[in-house]
Amino acid sequence: MDRLDLPESAEVEIVFLSSRQPGGNAAVIAIEKPGSISLSNGTPATAIAIWDEPYLPTAVVHRIESAGRMLQVYNKYRTRHGPDFITEDSFTGNAGMIVTQTSPSRRRYECSNGPGPFSPDDLIFELSWKSLGS
Repeated sequence: MDRLDLPESAEVEIVFLSSRQPGGNAAVIAIEKPGSISLSNGTPATAIAIWDEPYLPTAVVHRIESAGRMLQVYNKYRTRHGPDFITEDSFTGNAGMIVTQTSPSRRRYECSNGPGPFSPDDLIFELSWKSLGS
């Protein structure tokens, strides 16, 4: 898991860069209360999974009110255990991330799912942020 110290009020953009494969990978952002993440309808949340699916946008933007808390960033993936049983997991098996700071306000995440050998090509995304304060 990566942790980011964001401005008190910030806009965060996630852009997926990997080849889009159905059924499997998400970027997760989370923040402890009293911090919050604003969903597109204005509803506050403390964690959201943004799935990298072919039928969804490749970029999303969310407003973060940090309230002095660190933004947590990690990957989530679906694991099929049989024809009718799928779980959503993080931090299992060979799951992991390579995090690269590409600018003072941008990081690149190359993520591996848990099953099988470590493969940082399973999910690749960039997260950037900008302050919305004065």
